[in-house]
Amino acid sequence: MAGNTAIFSIIGTVILCAWLAGIGFGIFFMVRHFIRVMKNGDSTARTWHILTLVSVLFMAASWVLNFGWYRVFLTWIPLPLGHIVAFMLINFKVASKASAHKPLNKLIGMSCLTFLLTYLSFPDGGDVGGAYMFFSLIKNEVVIYISNYVVLIALILNIVILALEIKEFSKPKKETQNEV
Repeated sequence: MAGNTAIFSIIGTVILCAWLAGIGFGIFFMVRHFIRVMKNGDSTARTWHILTLVSVLFMAASWVLNFGWYRVFLTWIPLPLGHIVAFMLINFKVASKASAHKPLNKLIGMSCLTFLLTYLSFPDGGDVGGAYMFFSLIKNEVVIYISNYVVLIALILNIVILALEIKEFSKPKKETQNEV
């Protein structure tokens, strides 16, 4: 029995270290990229970067303040961290061309909206009492039942929108190469 506890402790420590390394890498990347954008002077890119950062900060606040059993389980799998990293990397990269390529503006906006919808409406629950959501302000079971579907649909939409952002981002580059 003691051997199993040691193994689980090691696995938990490795997962926690991976989370902390991911958060550290994310903060480093955000600051480095944000400094580059501020020096660039492109107001559209700056606006989308700030909106992306605010979206991630709201998501983090929601994750911490609604922490219950669902989030405990999701913390130990890479889905939320991978989603945050993909969301930030794609939006930061795409925002650099947003002023020159107008469809990207709509896609970045929809991406931020669906990202926030995914994590702000994500329900959670504890050992005592029913499920809750939106910083524990909503405890209605019917609303929480509906929000389960809203979260799933918003997550799928966000992934599709991020893929569309990549497609639109790479499209002008290919057209330019064909002309030369």
